[in-house]
Amino acid sequence: MSLSNNASYSMRSEGAHKVSKMLITNSTLKHLDLKGNQIGGDGVAFLVNVLVNHNTSLARLAMSDNKIRDKEGTDAIAELLEKNSTLRELQLNSNPIEGGIIPICKGMKHNHTLHALYLNSCGLGKYTQVIGDLIGTTHSLKILHLRENYITDAGLSDISSGLECNSSIMQLNLEYNSFGPLGIKTLVESLKKNKTLMKIYLSENKIQDGINHISDLLKYNSTLTSINLSNPYYKQGTVPLEPLTQFLTQLVNHKHYLTINITGIVENPLSIKPLILNVLENNYLIDVEHSSLGGGVSNKLLALRKRNNDKLIQNWNKNFSLLKKHLKSSIFGIFLLAQKSSLSILNYDLLCYMVSWTILYDKRNNPNQKQKFFLEI
Repeated sequence: MSLSNNASYSMRSEGAHKVSKMLITNSTLKHLDLKGNQIGGDGVAFLVNVLVNHNTSLARLAMSDNKIRDKEGTDAIAELLEKNSTLRELQLNSNPIEGGIIPICKGMKHNHTLHALYLNSCGLGKYTQVIGDLIGTTHSLKILHLRENYITDAGLSDISSGLECNSSIMQLNLEYNSFGPLGIKTLVESLKKNKTLMKIYLSENKIQDGINHISDLLKYNSTLTSINLSNPYYKQGTVPLEPLTQFLTQLVNHKHYLTINITGIVENPLSIKPLILNVLENNYLIDVEHSSLGGGVSNKLLALRKRNNDKLIQNWNKNFSLLKKHLKSSIFGIFLLAQKSSLSILNYDLLCYMVSWTILYDKRNNPNQKQKFFLEI
């Protein structure tokens, strides 16, 4: 149920109180979206009281952009995390939590059921030590978003210390922060030991020649499947051309499945040659959105990507008997396939990605043809 963005219609704390009363008797609601309602600390306290003492059905709670900043609100969230055993996802983005993260992390240490925690734009740059401690002790959290929190090199070092011994987090978002090559170096050292993290988002940071450390990481880590390094070439902190070229060249010999997002490439023979070589020789999914690439280069990349997708489908068809039967019927066959087979999250993501790229390729080459939205196998 979505009740988001109703602050102008007097949702606020009074509305949160009414919603809380509804939750006392409701035993079927699984998702509740209260984004942008300015419910404040007292509104959160109402909700938490019900979710701790009465409701046992809610699995996803979105409370982003609700002016949660005072002790009443953050202590209530801490109590929720400590005592509730049904919630699987909690969104707290765009709340000025700041020091309130300390009790929240303390409550989280007692939680064994929450899988996803979103803390984007919460002013957490000065509190990375407590976040790092949480990362090092949690066994349930699989998705953690810390985007746009003014995390510096020192802050990333705190987070890296936690990652070194973490065995549960599979997706970590650190986009739009304030770290550079030094922070990347400490992160890489921790990920050489981490065998769980699959997706990491590092875009819009001052990575610069820190990409050399990431290149080194790929020699030791075979778990990562997606690295986002996007940083438009016209912004400060972009990856220099020479180390980027070396990074792309090294990927040719990297054998496990990997998605690399490096948007903002300028068309230059030094960068284009290793990029095309990667797509030609490997099955990697390399995104180059918002780049200054000519039409010929873009079309060649698309053609090579489609060829690689076809190769992947052929290989997987040998391993998954349901692939041909369900994927051929329609794009929705992907979802049916994921439900009826033992496909991992990684394989499911790749199938969705292949469909999107195949559709894009077909549209470019057959602009007037009605789109069929299925893959022929």
